[in-house]
Amino acid sequence: YGMSSVSVSGTGNYDSAQIINGTYGRQPRISSDGTQLAFAGYDGQYGSGTEEIDSGNKDVGKVRRAIVEPDTVEIVSSSNLKRKKILTLSNANVIDDVRFDKSGKYLFVTILKKDTSGYKPHILLYNLQNNSPQAVPQSMNKRGLAYISNSQILLSTPDVTTSTMGNLGESYQFVNKSFEIVNPLTQKSVLLPITDLNLQYIGI
Repeated sequence: YGMSSVSVSGTGNYDSAQIINGTYGRQPRISSDGTQLAFAGYDGQYGSGTEEIDSGNKDVGKVRRAIVEPDTVEIVSSSNLKRKKILTLSNANVIDDVRFDKSGKYLFVTILKKDTSGYKPHILLYNLQNNSPQAVPQSMNKRGLAYISNSQILLSTPDVTTSTMGNLGESYQFVNKSFEIVNPLTQKSVLLPITDLNLQYIGI
């Protein structure tokens, strides 16, 4: 697999020589103005990105290393598919998701931090204007469900225990114990007044 570009008229189709199999591990997300894509890439520091390694999930088995261990944050021009690396991890952590906020000035970067019990998610807000990352403390061990206007994030605290899933199965979708909206620029958050337990998120 790789990445190609084509005009809306169907002409000018070409494959990118830079974005190829083994060099990226997550679906690219487009900016609101359509000029750029952001994605989690892989730079080869742990071996070939096309090498199949254990995914850590017995139901999945082996998958390409670039999918298991993406370690870079990159953006690419949607017109010429030239990529630019803006952040690289040098530890065992994994970049799980990268996307633009509505303004196009920031990236939301979800990182899975590895510890003795596995991987725990948290979110960085990356300022593209001054090339600086900012932690979102409220996001530790939570999942970013949606990215709202004004750089706000809808977070959830997932419950991944088997007993909460009923007959849906553990791999169907996480249920959530709580929801909150966080503004990472001001570090303020609002816990949503939802009292029912074991809620599933559909969309916003």
